[in-house]
Amino acid sequence: MAGPYRRIVRKVGPEGGELQTASCTVTVPRGAVTVETEITCQVINPNDVTLPLKDGETLVSDVIELGPHGTTFHQPVTVQMQYNSTSSGGFMEATLWVTEDGADWTELKAVDKSENNLTVSVDHFSIFAVISQPKQNQFTVSTEGWIQTSSTQPDVQISFPEGAVTTPTQVTLQVQEVPKQAVDDIKAKSQSFNHLISTSPIVTAEIVSDFTVQFLKPVTVRVPHPQHYMDIQHGGNTKLKVMSCEEGAEEWVDVTDIITNIQVTEEFVGFDVNHFTRWIVIDVVDTYGDAEKFGPFILNLCRWLQHRAVQFILLQREDNRKQVIIECTLAERAEEKHASLIRKGYNGPALSKSVDLFEGQQLEVNVQGNVARFNPEGDVAQHITFHSQRNNTLHMQIRGLEDKEGRRDLDGEGCAVFYALPRVKFRKEELEDKTIKRSITSLRKRHEKLGHPSESDVLISKRLCHLPIHVPYQPPKLETEGAVGGPTLKGAQTRGSGGDGGGFGTQATEQTDPHGGNADVHMRNQGPEVQTVLLVSDEYGTSKGGVSTINSQVGQIITNANAVVYATALWVSKQDQEAADRDGVKLIPPVKQNEDSIPTLDWLAWYSRVHYPSLPQDVTCIIGHAYITDTAARNIWEQRYPQADLMTFTHVIPEDTEYYKGGRKKEKDMLDNVNNAKAAFSVGQRIYDHCDTLYKAGKKPESHYVFLPKPSEIFLATNVRPGGGEQVVLSIGRVSKAENLKGHDLAVQTMGEVVKVIKNARLRVRGISEVDWETSLKILEDNLNSPDLNPTLLPYGTQEDIRDDMMRAHLVLMPSRSDPFGLIGLEAIAAGIPVLISDKTGLAEMILDLVTNGKLSAEHRNIIVETSVNDSDRAGDVKRWTDRVVDILKYSDSEFVKAARLKRELVESKYWEESHRTFLQACGITTGDL
Repeated sequence: MAGPYRRIVRKVGPEGGELQTASCTVTVPRGAVTVETEITCQVINPNDVTLPLKDGETLVSDVIELGPHGTTFHQPVTVQMQYNSTSSGGFMEATLWVTEDGADWTELKAVDKSENNLTVSVDHFSIFAVISQPKQNQFTVSTEGWIQTSSTQPDVQISFPEGAVTTPTQVTLQVQEVPKQAVDDIKAKSQSFNHLISTSPIVTAEIVSDFTVQFLKPVTVRVPHPQHYMDIQHGGNTKLKVMSCEEGAEEWVDVTDIITNIQVTEEFVGFDVNHFTRWIVIDVVDTYGDAEKFGPFILNLCRWLQHRAVQFILLQREDNRKQVIIECTLAERAEEKHASLIRKGYNGPALSKSVDLFEGQQLEVNVQGNVARFNPEGDVAQHITFHSQRNNTLHMQIRGLEDKEGRRDLDGEGCAVFYALPRVKFRKEELEDKTIKRSITSLRKRHEKLGHPSESDVLISKRLCHLPIHVPYQPPKLETEGAVGGPTLKGAQTRGSGGDGGGFGTQATEQTDPHGGNADVHMRNQGPEVQTVLLVSDEYGTSKGGVSTINSQVGQIITNANAVVYATALWVSKQDQEAADRDGVKLIPPVKQNEDSIPTLDWLAWYSRVHYPSLPQDVTCIIGHAYITDTAARNIWEQRYPQADLMTFTHVIPEDTEYYKGGRKKEKDMLDNVNNAKAAFSVGQRIYDHCDTLYKAGKKPESHYVFLPKPSEIFLATNVRPGGGEQVVLSIGRVSKAENLKGHDLAVQTMGEVVKVIKNARLRVRGISEVDWETSLKILEDNLNSPDLNPTLLPYGTQEDIRDDMMRAHLVLMPSRSDPFGLIGLEAIAAGIPVLISDKTGLAEMILDLVTNGKLSAEHRNIIVETSVNDSDRAGDVKRWTDRVVDILKYSDSEFVKAARLKRELVESKYWEESHRTFLQACGITTGDL
């Protein structure tokens, strides 16, 4: 399939294994494969498949391709798909579809269902998607007869008399609700609907069989009377019409005069049928007598039910106006998404006007004016398929065109025009057939004659709206010697000789950085006394805390020692580039073969020659991060810098975290990558002790050291103080599947007790996922035990955001049940704010060691709170934490004085210096400023 988004690779052997991603979990049981097999999970672009969505159906998951395609297993393999579970009043259900070719889909029976997960059992790999559809009732009709009432709409009922079937027959019943608001809206949209008063729901009944079944006796279908269903009382003369639509067709036919035994009461309408199809009963003004109009009339109504009000967003990066992002999103979410992108460094026009699209509608995006898409393979139209529950995003790179006189030194001015493509598609050879063309023309004229011009939207492309694009003129860059980075392969050639470290020579090539950073890096012929270090990282900066903060600190340590540092990155934001410039680190963004491609870790691990062809020469040391970029670092070391030293930083203990995160052990891959490396550094004594034990089994680095991070300068420079009308308690950490690991559940329950004593206490939670805001909120609400506590929820932020949070707070909580180190707690201590940390963290162990060694006063042991590791003593945990929080908030002023002493003593201890000096020596660097 074209256009891959993300691809995860795992190896499983005869003992079985698990591949887990954010989109799905694949469990391979023991004996499913006989030899070690590499399996993959790839999220693919919904534009690359054809989903034949019917009325009421919605894509609610990523489209997943498991591979290698067609892989078969000796034992059933389970696939658990994550999907969006939206509130539907019980009218909808999730089903899993599978396809071999991306076009023909079948439904798989689920072996397990939960609110956000759906599990199936398969014997081979294919393409999977979860679809939300109106809930179905499946039942068996016996020869003795059967009465089935819809589980979602009790007024809908089907009655089979005895002898209607000769053998037990499987039947499905599905009800699609028709909201009264939808009828009101479509009447307001077009005068041709003014005679419509009300409708019943749409009822679909099908035989679960490959052949058509005719009933031996009439079967009675009962639906709610349209006026009763929509709670309408119409005083004038009306008439009821029973409409039918056969399976596989779109045309609705008036069958009122064909069916028999129509029974009408104030509450119900019943009628007899001899085979199954779709039905709706409509109530119209009695004078509306042209039967020919009813078919298109109901077809329009059914399509209206599938309409969604959407708006388009078009924004350009502030630091590189050539980079354009386009989103097609529900109008109700558009403002929020627009604001979110603005915060991420984009800018541009306001939202488009609101337009109506069908679920699954395909759109074409054309660029017009004095601008064009940059596409080395030709300027082809771009497409988006609208799915209301998914992100419908398109990335493009735009360039300005020369004017009529051949001038290129002008700003590019143009627009992106959005078209809704036809829902009915004809093959090219069919369109060349004059008979087909005449049929289309005839059908259009018929629709227009009947007063339904909107029907032509189904047959032709329709222009929806447009948004402006402005690309400022940029003079060409001067040629520089040995440029690094750039977005396309045209400008990024592997040149020169002298090792395989990227092939730098003396010839220069103009390159542009898609992220607006410093793409032109000057290479110098370094003598052996100057060390060159390559940080193999997926990002640079501190926006995601944890690993990225340590990575940036490593870069700072090395540049402060007068060595040269390069760092790879999948994306380079303006903020990341500023951080690298501040630290003296040279960032290397990836080269893209296709401007719409999405960088992944695979680009670093397996395709570095393609996406990072211009890595620097003379690299003396390569550094990766365990479980993230250690595979990439080892591969780059083996393939391109065998003469360099390889080092790894380890930040986590999978055996601890998997209890809460549900992931399988990852030590095997880590040990493979660290084996025979020159050195491994473990962040904190706790991780060091764990890894030191692992290394006893055979695979190990040449040397193993502990690395103690220094508090970030931004927090060391922070001044905090007590006071204010509220007493704010701050809990920081991502709220996701690791909610228990980060301890937010304990923080929420604790604060529910605290507010009973400290009435002006307030909880702020930093770390909510913007993507899964509702899910994160539910995680916290499930643990909220007090009507008096209303937490403030904040997305995970930058170091600047967290610093500002701390300046407003009176106490920081770190109640993690298992955290290998706990960097955020260290930063809180560095800021000088009172803090409480769990005793099940590496930071707590470090504090106690410093107290034992006389570098910290014994009073600082009191910031550590006993916490159970596996939730075995929840009540005791809540009480212990509550007592400590209440005590600190009651005596806030004195606690700030103690926190200031802890900050001063911590800085004076210089606990980090020895480990940093050891790290530099391992890199072959003479110790610099620490």
